[in-house]
Amino acid sequence: MSTRRISPIFRLFPSLSDIAFLAPMLLLFAGLDGVKTMLGDGDTGWHIRAGDWMLANGRVPQTDMFSFTKSGEPWFAWEWLSDIILAVLHQRFGLAGPVFLGILLLSFTSLLLFRLCRRHTNNDLIAFGVTMLAVVASSIHWLARPHLFTFLLLAVSLHLLDRSYRNPRILWVFPPLVVLWTNLHGAFLVSIILLLTVGVGVFLHVVIGPDNLGLKAAWNRSRTYFSVAVACGAASLVNPYGWKLHVHIFRYLTERYHFEHIGEFQSLSFHAPVALFFEAMLLAGILAAGWSLSQRRFADALLLVSWLHMALVAGRNIPIYAMIAAPLVTRFLSEAMAALKTAPQVASIGKAVAALELFGIEFTKIDRIPRLYPTSGAAAILLFLLMLGAPVDATKLRSEYDSKRYPAGALSMLDGKRVFTNDEWGDYLIYKLYPKTKVFVDGRSDFYGGEFSLKYLDVMNGHWDWASFLSQYRVDAILLPADAPMATTLKATSGWKAVYDDHIAILFFASGGREKNLSGSNASLDLLSEAVKPDPHPGSIMELAKQPNSQQ
Repeated sequence: MSTRRISPIFRLFPSLSDIAFLAPMLLLFAGLDGVKTMLGDGDTGWHIRAGDWMLANGRVPQTDMFSFTKSGEPWFAWEWLSDIILAVLHQRFGLAGPVFLGILLLSFTSLLLFRLCRRHTNNDLIAFGVTMLAVVASSIHWLARPHLFTFLLLAVSLHLLDRSYRNPRILWVFPPLVVLWTNLHGAFLVSIILLLTVGVGVFLHVVIGPDNLGLKAAWNRSRTYFSVAVACGAASLVNPYGWKLHVHIFRYLTERYHFEHIGEFQSLSFHAPVALFFEAMLLAGILAAGWSLSQRRFADALLLVSWLHMALVAGRNIPIYAMIAAPLVTRFLSEAMAALKTAPQVASIGKAVAALELFGIEFTKIDRIPRLYPTSGAAAILLFLLMLGAPVDATKLRSEYDSKRYPAGALSMLDGKRVFTNDEWGDYLIYKLYPKTKVFVDGRSDFYGGEFSLKYLDVMNGHWDWASFLSQYRVDAILLPADAPMATTLKATSGWKAVYDDHIAILFFASGGREKNLSGSNASLDLLSEAVKPDPHPGSIMELAKQPNSQQ
């Protein structure tokens, strides 16, 4: 079918690019919990308040201002530029501003990913299907937080790498991109890893590929990737903390506590709803890696295998793997269909594949005609609204923290109190009560460190020495989820009194002053000393704790 024979009316209808842009919105509001998904943890709150502080003070903070446990200690606000952007939007539009920005970042990421996948096939239906699979798999980490900037910048980086095979000079866009990336989110390291991986793959392709041109030719072909990676490393030093930021990130990423106790650092539970889509990308990635090796595309194979491994190790890497794998899987499927079409061993399958391929190619000719975007864009939005079907649940549209998950009802009773609560609610208290009230702990686990965080988990689990740890910080209020194990312990402990309980949060006040409370707590625990002994391996107990929220 020639594009000259296609009716002009098609220029009025949305293309697959339009639908790819709208897909995250559709998934968010029709398949997930809408705004509540984007505000699915409390970290957004402290990012906003950090941005507020920077706007008010005209500088990037060097020490902590949010906690009473580590107040004044060195703190790296390593996503400072994102924090300022979120704060500006919040001051103008409330929580709707950061949420809307997050949705836009997801939509543009989806669009760029589809256009990249489309470049690897002459069948847009394959490209669209793989893109949607990757988008759904990435929804495991859809939160209105700075890492959504990484999603978009990763999509841009993949476009640059794809074009670099024909024009290596385009790689020099990376260093200025990394300057921006470094100050938006700590995953700027991904760009350097990608450059090094592709550089090694290009080197191997020249040395042991079909041309077998030798080491000198391999170095000449791959050295630009390595040079740009070094330049990106230097560019990443352009941040308020210089090289100290890199040391801090290294310690953060190698801290054992995070891998043992923070959900997004751990492997995905394959019982999760999104696991099915990740499994599909996993299988497709394995097949694509094997196909790439057979075609001696070593860079593709290295990218797939390395990021597949990282996605299996930590759930936070799944979106990155899905995005990196999507264009490579698209090319594999397109080439595999072409091979099946002509394979004599599977003639019957080949005919069906040929028919599907022909339909896809004909559809692609229609889909790629230029659009009248004011009209087609309006049609795309109308299509989006129609696909939603019944009116959306109003709670999915409210730009506020879910009152069924956060202690909104207890806030009025916390003024002037030194409150112990879990780290996610600590984020929420920063958002709602800072600067009048400071927190015991919050979601900045890179700041609090493993040693402090383990002791915090001891308290959450009602460990034998919880009272002595809280006494160090003169805690006089404890705010817990109603079903927290520690709530049961406090109800049976003299010196603490439940003053509020709405079945979501339960609040305890010290009933007789801090000294009386703490001595009473210890006396109560002495009665149990024969039954409860100190655990020389506290990690075995802490694994029973509710996973604290993640950050950065």
